[in-house]
Amino acid sequence: TFEDESLTNGYPYIEIKSTTNKIALRIEPKILNYANYNWLLSWANDLEKAVYSYSRLTGLMPFPTIEFRTHTNCNNWGYIYYSKPVVHINNKCMLDEVIRMRRQKIRDVSFGSLHELSHLFDKPDWNFDGEALANIKIPFILYEQGFKVCLNKDVELNYYNYADELYKEHGRLDNIKVL
Repeated sequence: TFEDESLTNGYPYIEIKSTTNKIALRIEPKILNYANYNWLLSWANDLEKAVYSYSRLTGLMPFPTIEFRTHTNCNNWGYIYYSKPVVHINNKCMLDEVIRMRRQKIRDVSFGSLHELSHLFDKPDWNFDGEALANIKIPFILYEQGFKVCLNKDVELNYYNYADELYKEHGRLDNIKVL
Protein backbone atom coordinates (compact mmCIF):
# COMPACT_ATOMS: atom_id res chain seq x y z
CA THR A 1 0.00 0.00 0.00
CA PHE A 2 1.04 3.60 -0.46
CA GLU A 3 -0.53 6.15 1.85
CA ASP A 4 0.04 9.84 2.53
CA GLU A 5 -1.15 10.82 6.00
CA SER A 6 0.00 12.67 9.10
CA LEU A 7 1.46 11.21 12.23
CA THR A 8 0.08 12.33 15.56
CA ASN A 9 2.93 14.83 15.93
CA GLY A 10 1.82 16.55 12.74
CA TYR A 11 4.52 15.89 10.17
CA PRO A 12 3.58 14.19 6.89
CA TYR A 13 4.78 10.72 6.01
CA ILE A 14 4.35 8.08 3.37
CA GLU A 15 3.82 4.45 4.23
CA ILE A 16 5.11 1.60 2.13
CA LYS A 17 4.35 -1.95 3.23
CA SER A 18 6.16 -5.09 2.21
CA THR A 19 4.28 -7.47 -0.05
CA THR A 20 2.86 -9.49 2.88
CA ASN A 21 2.48 -6.43 5.17
CA LYS A 22 5.07 -7.73 7.69
CA ILE A 23 7.14 -4.54 7.34
CA ALA A 24 5.88 -0.96 7.08
CA LEU A 25 8.20 1.92 6.20
CA ARG A 26 6.80 5.23 7.51
CA ILE A 27 9.12 7.82 6.05
CA GLU A 28 9.23 11.43 4.96
CA PRO A 29 7.74 12.13 1.50
CA LYS A 30 10.93 13.88 0.35
CA ILE A 31 12.62 10.46 0.27
CA LEU A 32 10.67 9.95 -2.98
CA ASN A 33 13.00 12.55 -4.51
CA TYR A 34 15.81 10.01 -4.09
CA ALA A 35 14.14 6.60 -4.28
CA ASN A 36 11.03 5.55 -6.17
CA TYR A 37 8.18 3.46 -4.78
CA ASN A 38 9.41 0.21 -6.36
CA TRP A 39 12.89 0.59 -4.86
CA LEU A 40 11.41 1.31 -1.41
CA LEU A 41 9.04 -1.67 -1.75
CA SER A 42 12.00 -3.89 -2.63
CA TRP A 43 13.86 -2.63 0.44
CA ALA A 44 10.80 -3.32 2.64
CA ASN A 45 10.65 -6.84 1.20
CA ASP A 46 14.35 -7.33 1.98
CA LEU A 47 13.78 -6.19 5.56
CA GLU A 48 10.92 -8.69 5.80
CA LYS A 49 13.30 -11.46 4.68
CA ALA A 50 15.66 -10.32 7.44
CA VAL A 51 12.83 -10.66 9.98
CA TYR A 52 12.33 -14.31 9.02
CA SER A 53 16.07 -14.96 9.21
CA TYR A 54 16.30 -13.34 12.66
CA SER A 55 13.37 -15.50 13.73
CA ARG A 56 15.07 -18.62 12.45
CA LEU A 57 18.31 -17.68 14.22
CA THR A 58 16.77 -16.77 17.60
CA GLY A 59 13.61 -18.87 17.73
CA LEU A 60 11.62 -15.66 18.32
CA MET A 61 8.95 -13.86 16.31
CA PRO A 62 8.26 -10.96 18.65
CA PHE A 63 5.57 -9.14 16.63
CA PRO A 64 3.26 -9.94 13.71
CA THR A 65 4.27 -6.69 11.98
CA ILE A 66 7.21 -4.31 12.40
CA GLU A 67 7.26 -0.64 11.48
CA PHE A 68 10.28 1.47 10.57
CA ARG A 69 9.32 5.01 11.57
CA THR A 70 11.33 8.18 11.03
CA HIS A 71 11.33 11.03 13.54
CA THR A 72 12.63 14.58 13.69
CA ASN A 73 13.11 14.29 17.46
CA CYS A 74 15.30 11.16 17.37
CA ASN A 75 18.74 12.10 18.75
CA ASN A 76 20.46 8.83 17.79
CA TRP A 77 20.65 7.10 14.42
CA GLY A 78 17.92 4.80 15.66
CA TYR A 79 16.46 2.99 18.66
CA ILE A 80 13.76 0.53 19.66
CA TYR A 81 11.63 -0.27 22.71
CA TYR A 82 11.53 -4.01 23.33
CA SER A 83 7.80 -3.88 24.04
CA LYS A 84 6.84 -2.18 20.76
CA PRO A 85 7.11 -3.34 17.13
CA VAL A 86 8.71 -0.11 15.94
CA VAL A 87 12.23 0.71 14.79
CA HIS A 88 12.67 4.46 15.25
CA ILE A 89 15.14 6.20 12.93
CA ASN A 90 16.23 9.83 12.75
CA ASN A 91 14.71 11.56 9.66
CA LYS A 92 18.01 12.98 8.44
CA CYS A 93 19.82 9.69 9.03
CA MET A 94 17.15 7.79 7.08
CA LEU A 95 17.34 10.24 4.18
CA ASP A 96 21.15 10.04 4.15
CA GLU A 97 20.96 6.23 4.32
CA VAL A 98 18.54 5.98 1.38
CA ILE A 99 20.65 8.37 -0.72
CA ARG A 100 23.79 6.36 0.12
CA MET A 101 22.11 3.01 -0.58
CA ARG A 102 20.80 4.23 -3.95
CA ARG A 103 24.36 5.16 -5.00
CA GLN A 104 25.76 1.73 -4.16
CA LYS A 105 26.86 -0.72 -6.79
CA ILE A 106 25.68 -3.49 -4.48
CA ARG A 107 22.18 -4.15 -3.13
CA ASP A 108 22.80 -2.64 0.32
CA VAL A 109 20.04 -3.34 2.87
CA SER A 110 21.35 -0.85 5.47
CA PHE A 111 23.59 -1.93 8.30
CA GLY A 112 21.82 0.49 10.68
CA SER A 113 18.38 -0.87 9.86
CA LEU A 114 19.53 -4.48 10.33
CA HIS A 115 21.24 -3.52 13.59
CA GLU A 116 18.13 -1.86 15.06
CA LEU A 117 15.86 -4.64 13.78
CA SER A 118 18.13 -7.19 15.46
CA HIS A 119 17.37 -5.69 18.88
CA LEU A 120 13.73 -6.83 18.54
CA PHE A 121 15.00 -10.42 18.47
CA ASP A 122 16.83 -10.34 21.82
CA LYS A 123 15.63 -12.50 24.69
CA PRO A 124 15.41 -10.55 27.97
CA ASP A 125 17.35 -13.22 29.88
CA TRP A 126 20.33 -13.15 27.52
CA ASN A 127 23.10 -11.70 29.67
CA PHE A 128 25.14 -9.99 26.98
CA ASP A 129 25.81 -6.48 25.71
CA GLY A 130 22.84 -5.64 23.47
CA GLU A 131 24.80 -3.52 21.00
CA ALA A 132 27.41 -6.21 20.47
CA LEU A 133 24.73 -8.90 20.22
CA ALA A 134 22.89 -6.94 17.52
CA ASN A 135 26.08 -6.84 15.45
CA ILE A 136 26.90 -10.49 16.10
CA LYS A 137 23.57 -11.63 14.61
CA ILE A 138 24.00 -9.68 11.37
CA PRO A 139 26.43 -12.08 9.61
CA PHE A 140 23.85 -14.88 9.78
CA ILE A 141 21.26 -12.64 8.10
CA LEU A 142 23.74 -11.59 5.41
CA TYR A 143 24.70 -15.18 4.77
CA GLU A 144 21.22 -16.65 4.74
CA GLN A 145 19.73 -13.94 2.51
CA GLY A 146 22.80 -13.08 0.43
CA PHE A 147 22.54 -9.44 1.54
CA LYS A 148 25.40 -6.99 1.69
CA VAL A 149 25.96 -3.85 3.73
CA CYS A 150 28.39 -0.96 3.55
CA LEU A 151 29.89 0.23 6.83
CA ASN A 152 31.45 3.38 5.43
CA LYS A 153 29.75 6.52 4.15
CA ASP A 154 32.22 6.60 1.26
CA VAL A 155 30.07 4.85 -1.34
CA GLU A 156 33.00 3.87 -3.56
CA LEU A 157 35.02 2.03 -0.89
CA ASN A 158 34.70 -0.35 2.03
CA TYR A 159 31.91 -2.69 1.00
CA TYR A 160 31.56 -5.47 3.51
CA ASN A 161 29.89 -8.80 3.13
CA TYR A 162 30.43 -10.50 6.46
CA ALA A 163 29.21 -13.79 5.05
CA ASP A 164 31.95 -13.79 2.41
CA GLU A 165 34.58 -13.06 5.06
CA LEU A 166 33.24 -15.81 7.35
CA TYR A 167 33.13 -18.23 4.44
CA LYS A 168 36.76 -17.48 3.54
CA GLU A 169 37.80 -18.07 7.13
CA HIS A 170 35.58 -20.99 8.18
CA GLY A 171 34.16 -22.65 5.06
CA ARG A 172 30.45 -23.41 4.67
CA LEU A 173 28.17 -22.05 7.38
CA ASP A 174 25.46 -24.69 7.02
CA ASN A 175 26.65 -26.39 10.18
CA ILE A 176 25.79 -23.42 12.43
CA LYS A 177 23.34 -24.61 15.06
CA VAL A 178 20.10 -22.64 14.91
CA LEU A 179 17.75 -22.63 17.90
